Amino acid sequence: CHIYYDPKKISYEELLEVFWKTHDPTTLNRQGNDTGTQYRSAVFYHNDSQKALAEKYKAELNASGAFDR
Repeated sequence: CHIYYDPKKISYEELLEVFWKTHDPTTLNRQGNDTGTQYRSAVFYHNDSQKALAEKYKAELNASGAFDR
C-alpha cells in the first residue's frame, strides 16, 4: 500500500507526528487488537530530507522515554 499526500495540505513532519502519536512501535507484530506480521512498524521516505526528519523524530522519542521498550 502506498499513501499519497499533498505536501501543500500536510507536511511530512506532520504525518510523522500523527504516526508516532497513534502508533506504538514497541509491540512486535501488533497494533491494538490487530496482530500478525503485517502490523510491523515501518516509516518510509522518498529523499534524504524526509529520512533525516524521520530519524530525528525517532531519536527524540527514544531520548524522551516515551516508550519504555
